[in-house]
Amino acid sequence: MVSKTLFSVDPEPEEDDYDRQAAIGSSFWGANALRDAVPWPGSTYIILDRAQGRAITMIDGRLSLESDACATGSATWVCIENKGWFGFRNTASGKYMGHDGRKNIYAVKDRHQAWEFFVARPCPDGGYLLLTTHYDMLLKMRVGDDGRSLVAREEGGTVWEFIKV
Repeated sequence: MVSKTLFSVDPEPEEDDYDRQAAIGSSFWGANALRDAVPWPGSTYIILDRAQGRAITMIDGRLSLESDACATGSATWVCIENKGWFGFRNTASGKYMGHDGRKNIYAVKDRHQAWEFFVARPCPDGGYLLLTTHYDMLLKMRVGDDGRSLVAREEGGTVWEFIKV
């Protein structure tokens, strides 16, 4: 039986017990996945909301944050580079994460162009903000008000963790 949880849980965690080489709970993800990895072109990642532990997942052509991503959809993303900008292509659909011009994050484009450009900005306490271009500014990608969708806003970016798989 395959576990549907993303991470194994230590019953008595120590105060500073963050393990970069922690085994992911499901055999689907693989025991050698590297937590808190630095996003880099050519590598494949699971991208998690660091606070909630939910993965950016493609389900039936739509993005959603899922805690049980291995059972619901595709949660692996290849990081690519174009003109110095990062892009994230879903491994199952081949579509690039980007925004629709109305500040909603989606993954429908076959090419990595301006509204699929991202910057991964390191955060002082770990993780990264993902910023995307919108005309002459960078917007922060964050969890939408519904708790599952993704949006791009000037304020309130979500801290993301990259797990290299």
